[in-house]
Amino acid sequence: MWVKLTPTEMIAASQKRYRSRIKGSLFIGVSICGLSLLSSSSLFAKTREEHPHPPHFDGGGPLFPQIGQLPSTVLFGFIGAFAFYFFASRPGKPTMICMKCGTAKYADGSLQCKCGGHFEDMNNLKWVES
Repeated sequence: MWVKLTPTEMIAASQKRYRSRIKGSLFIGVSICGLSLLSSSSLFAKTREEHPHPPHFDGGGPLFPQIGQLPSTVLFGFIGAFAFYFFASRPGKPTMICMKCGTAKYADGSLQCKCGGHFEDMNNLKWVES
């Protein structure tokens, strides 16, 4: 059965959602940086030999040629991370649960259920086995 969260549990749930957005955005940013550096160093090695970078953009020399790619890679990583963070935090239509019969629906402005109960936001509820 569905029961309301206590104020302490609501704060903890909100913090957990915030931390998951931060972790997700860090993962996306690091993945973009890592994949960019990996692709620039190994997958396109032949292309780089045919069309070398200008001398001022050479970076770390023959041992670390992808160092020159680092500023743009980090920039794209930050852009990807911020995009994920803000798109993950966009509120959609909240799911509402009837406290009496357990019917679920998206928020449409009506809080009254057909069974006579009322709908509550799912973020403010938890499932407890009875």
